[in-house]
Amino acid sequence: MNKILALICLSFCLTGQKGQTISPEGDDEGGDYSITQPNFVYRGEYPQLQHLNFENFVLHTFDEKNRHNICGKLHGGFWKDEEKNHVGMESLTWDDEHPLSTGNSSIQYVVVLFDYFGVGGSSESDGYAQVWSLQDKKLIIVQQIQFNTHFTSDDWYFAFDKNRQLLTVRASHYLPGDAHCCISAFDELTFRWQDGLFKLQKKVTKPTHPASSQ
Repeated sequence: MNKILALICLSFCLTGQKGQTISPEGDDEGGDYSITQPNFVYRGEYPQLQHLNFENFVLHTFDEKNRHNICGKLHGGFWKDEEKNHVGMESLTWDDEHPLSTGNSSIQYVVVLFDYFGVGGSSESDGYAQVWSLQDKKLIIVQQIQFNTHFTSDDWYFAFDKNRQLLTVRASHYLPGDAHCCISAFDELTFRWQDGLFKLQKKVTKPTHPASSQ
């Protein structure tokens, strides 16, 4: 299964990826998120972003050092890779896409949002917000914001304000003594779309279970 998946991924991408990791200014220990610039180029030519069938497209993910992590070909917005012994499983689920404004008519941008879930010895979940650009029919993943969503919440993990072009995500924030099952806080990160990238504007750390008012 893994060999077949690797061949599928290679057929959809070009080699020679040159990535860059961006360390958020003022970041502290405990926050579980990363902001990177993979500059990953898809194989082939694409005339218009709006012609892409996002829910049946190939997704790629990258770690905090811009190394290629996993990829999967979506079918109806979902991809799953399950081990033969059914002990481990990884999946990607499509959420949404939003066009991004640009002053350059020759470049198109879109932010794509999807979820990762994996289970092996323990479970893990992450959200991804990726900026894709299209110029001269070349499709490139120019930025990736990965945010861990393993903390317990009945509320949203990400939101996009189309009018103000603001992206807000919530990422797990481990406090001293937190176990993997019981994360006490999360970081609410607000990004502004500017000059072809999302720029971190504000970070607020909040408890996952706020104390009730007296």
